[in-house]
Amino acid sequence: MAISATNCFPTINLQGFREFAKDANLVNAQYDLEMMEEDFKATNNVAEGSEVNVEDLTLCRYQFWEMLIRCAKRKFLDQPFETNLEGAFERLLLHHVLSMHHELDISETGKQFREVYLYTLEVNDVLEYNMDEVRKLYS
Repeated sequence: MAISATNCFPTINLQGFREFAKDANLVNAQYDLEMMEEDFKATNNVAEGSEVNVEDLTLCRYQFWEMLIRCAKRKFLDQPFETNLEGAFERLLLHHVLSMHHELDISETGKQFREVYLYTLEVNDVLEYNMDEVRKLYS
């Protein structure tokens, strides 16, 4: 997954979003990398024609959602696949974002879930990197 401690969680930079887009199969003929970079700039309120290094930009949580909505609009609403933004966004979530994750086996115990999905190096890295902030939340 693209979000990690090296990406200053909870923000995601363009490279991280590219990885996410690749994992979610977002980029194709209807939505190419150039379109994605344009949307990334627009989400960061960068004016057209501005000389900004897009690699230095990041998305916070609400901007990540905005980026997904922009992607849904371009992929499914601008193309004649959906008739409204709600349908386009739902289609993007169901067929690209949520499909990235496997269905949890309901026979799994809590202990099995924690051992396989929660106690991982990636999760540990994010927690360690953000431990001061987590402690502030719960103190």
